[in-house]
Amino acid sequence: MSELVTLDEIKHHFGMTGSNADVDDELESISDRISKIFETYCDRTFDSDTYIEYYDGGGRDMLVLKHYPIISITSIYDDSDWGWGASYLVDSDNYMIKNDREVVYKSGYVFYDYIQNVKVTYVAGYATIPDDLKHVAILETIRSYKSRKDVDITSKSLEDGSVTYTSKEFLPMTLAVLNKYTRRSIS
Repeated sequence: MSELVTLDEIKHHFGMTGSNADVDDELESISDRISKIFETYCDRTFDSDTYIEYYDGGGRDMLVLKHYPIISITSIYDDSDWGWGASYLVDSDNYMIKNDREVVYKSGYVFYDYIQNVKVTYVAGYATIPDDLKHVAILETIRSYKSRKDVDITSKSLEDGSVTYTSKEFLPMTLAVLNKYTRRSIS
């Protein structure tokens, strides 16, 4: 799971100074949960990691990898016997990364048409979490922290006893940012 924001980033954004172990622990816990909710909503992780995946070659000249943006490709093997020997290693001069998510063979080359014959080892994700994603993670963390005792209450009037509730959903700005990062299938 990605840590989208640090405790220092949360506290700095809201001008919180000093240290209170209970508050700090609660903010970190909420931030971790918000990060997990964001990843579940977007159907992906955000931090960079190494992945090993297997694909059907299908006689195509392109593969769409599961994780993105692709940072680098360590190796691609095209082997119908699944031995992954050196003779089945695809020369890195014969393919390129396209649109941060696709591996495209040079003109005239295709992956063999077998089941799970292509093994790709690669690094994908964000080395640095994008600022817009960090911003909404901070906002949702603080929003959740502030409403932890009076869940969904935005205001109370002592004179007439009225209570105003807020939506349990993410803020509209948060949804707009998350929708930008949500995994989309490419046909």
